[in-house]
Amino acid sequence: RLKPGKDYTTNLQRTTGGRRDAAPDELFGYINDDKLNNTPVFAKFIPLLDNYEFEVGKAENHDNAIERREVSDFLDACLDTACIRYTYKWLIMNKRFNGNYKIAFKRKLKELWFDGYSRASRNRRETDSSAFEHVFVGEHKRDRDTGKISVIGMHNWLAFLTFERQGTWNYYGFKKPKGRRGRSGKDFENEQVMT
Repeated sequence: RLKPGKDYTTNLQRTTGGRRDAAPDELFGYINDDKLNNTPVFAKFIPLLDNYEFEVGKAENHDNAIERREVSDFLDACLDTACIRYTYKWLIMNKRFNGNYKIAFKRKLKELWFDGYSRASRNRRETDSSAFEHVFVGEHKRDRDTGKISVIGMHNWLAFLTFERQGTWNYYGFKKPKGRRGRSGKDFENEQVMT
């Protein structure tokens, strides 16, 4: 994992109420790119980000060799981590999963994370979302009444960093933790979870 203050810094700036940009600078002040590029899970994650349509209801087709290879490589990198090995052992010990690690468990992770489902597509046989897309990439949802677009999902800092660097996403500021005083980002720079 990246260590705060050593491998990355954030620049929270000011709190925002949503549509007002209270942060003229980028969220990430510094990232140790060598560590990012040399950590297999991070390196295999980034190529997955361009495989998805942000718009809910827009059908996606992931049936090509390049995308299948990217998913397989990412899952292999995940399987090489201590937390996924621990998860597998816990599931086996508690009789929640039965099967070998490299084949059956990888297949189950692929099914849970990457198999598509229909969130808003008119043709229910078409898929426009997946657990991976919602949680790690994010989706855009348009309000039918106002036409405003909001982001749903997107609970991943690495995707945000990638989209921020591409100029696709703009950081507007943060919402301070409930019950906490202060408005400046300096009051919350050491937080590990932010909204």
